[in-house]
Amino acid sequence: MMKSIEPSVSKQQLNILMGQDINTDLTLAQVTPIEASVLDGINYDGDLTTALTQSFDVRLVSDDSTQYEDEKRSFTLAFKNAYQDIRAKRDALSLQQDKLANEEENHNVMTLKYKLGMISKMALDSERYTYLAQQDEVKAAERDLLQSYTTYNWMKKGYKQ
Repeated sequence: MMKSIEPSVSKQQLNILMGQDINTDLTLAQVTPIEASVLDGINYDGDLTTALTQSFDVRLVSDDSTQYEDEKRSFTLAFKNAYQDIRAKRDALSLQQDKLANEEENHNVMTLKYKLGMISKMALDSERYTYLAQQDEVKAAERDLLQSYTTYNWMKKGYKQ
């Protein structure tokens, strides 16, 4: 038996998680993929310089030169990892999109074969499910890329995970 949650309770909890007034109106929207031009516009060196000046961890130890250098190195490594994660997720998305194009082609061929009576409905359905599964893989890769990009943007603001 499923227990339903009162909508206002969920809204209040989300507002608390986001650090805002509990009665703030929320609008949930579909996640849009990141444009390639946005990813191409990432300036790693400039962003790192900005992030280091914004970093709370680095600023907190600015009095102690040894700790300062250690924290600066640690933040730089975390920032580099976040940047490399974006690149890896972008490559993974590109691969999944290529696979989707291939599956779409296969689906079109199988649909034509079905219309010509060359394959069974079961074979067509099997191919359709493979095609739909690949569409889900692309959406998952888009979400992963968005999450990596969001982490990178938080790091530009000085927050290290």
